[in-house]
Amino acid sequence: MTASLEAARSMLGEWQKHSRPVEVKIWSYGISVIARGVLVRCDEQMLVIAESQTNFQLNFDLVKEAMASGDSVELELTEGPSILIRRLPN
Repeated sequence: MTASLEAARSMLGEWQKHSRPVEVKIWSYGISVIARGVLVRCDEQMLVIAESQTNFQLNFDLVKEAMASGDSVELELTEGPSILIRRLPN
């Protein structure tokens, strides 16, 4: 695990403790999906964001590179899309 992934996971964990609303943007090859919800799980293994209709789940084993800064976390996966998670104002 890289230090950048650990920093990103730590930031996400803090957001979870304070029930901060987040926005998730998933994009690949010119297509993007945006979802809003609340972090309900962020541990060593998995990230789960709950929305009203569905859940977004990510296994951290798929993360190739992570970058945390300010109010956002960017995750690049080993295969597939990139993910941007940003904290929304309360």
